[in-house]
Amino acid sequence: MQTETMILLIGMLMVFIGIFGGGFEIKEIKVPKVNNLSRILGFFAGVFLIIWSQGVLKEILPNLSDSSTPDPLVVVDPENAPDKEGVAKLVEELETAWNDPAFENEFLLAEYKKLDTPEIHEQLSLIEKNTLLNRIQSLQKSIEAFNALQSLEENGTLTISEKRDAWQNAEIDRISTKDAEEINTHTKKYQEMLENWSSLSARDDFLTCRKVDKNSNQPIGATSTFDQKDVWVWAKLNVPQNENLTMQWLDNNGELIKEIKPIKVKKSNGYRTHYWKNFDKPGKYEVRLLNSQDDLIARQEFEVTEYAFK
Repeated sequence: MQTETMILLIGMLMVFIGIFGGGFEIKEIKVPKVNNLSRILGFFAGVFLIIWSQGVLKEILPNLSDSSTPDPLVVVDPENAPDKEGVAKLVEELETAWNDPAFENEFLLAEYKKLDTPEIHEQLSLIEKNTLLNRIQSLQKSIEAFNALQSLEENGTLTISEKRDAWQNAEIDRISTKDAEEINTHTKKYQEMLENWSSLSARDDFLTCRKVDKNSNQPIGATSTFDQKDVWVWAKLNVPQNENLTMQWLDNNGELIKEIKPIKVKKSNGYRTHYWKNFDKPGKYEVRLLNSQDDLIARQEFEVTEYAFK
């Protein structure tokens, strides 16, 4: 007996008990008398089971469904390829699914690939064949682009702003409903981080330079190539609340060579700060600025040339 049938029978029995109060026998089943509270509870529980057994709740509450994977759209017998009319019908169904964002790209790609066989190609017109191949290529690119976005989460060299922009300006051929929700979630997450913690308004608000004017607190000789041992770094920040930042200097291998913390910044729109470091050998280096949550908000690569030591 199927599970749905058993649930339906149990539900009907509980409703029957709720209405008549028990005190009857059905073959080997003996139902004793029950009190009013049990009758009421049994009645509603029975109604619930009856509705559930008919699949109504699964439509109202999708999370109760055993699987979110839809039924296959394309079923092809490898030994008996469908005729031209049958193939045309399958192509039409896939096109309908293509225009429905509820279908995920991975599912659609698997369905389209079922038609990418020599036997099926013989039943397709040139336009249908080109459409089929274009859909497969587009889905593959969309999946790869979305996977690349997800991999950004583990990228330690991208700032919060860069990650926000990557999700916000994602260029994907086909975006399913699920993809759109994830894009929105990540964009919103990084936007909130930028609004709540220190950040930059523009890339050139964090730069390396030859010196910083102490009176105006402005950079002098902005550059990424130094023929001097002293390297200055200057930053202009949006600070929504008082915060303690961290500045890190790294060598070409990504090894930390100096860390400055805490860098206390006060709530301000355009808070300026600067630091410097003296280098004892030439090479390529990097300086990073992190907020109090240890999230990267700015980075700059630079080089100290051999000329600085001559």
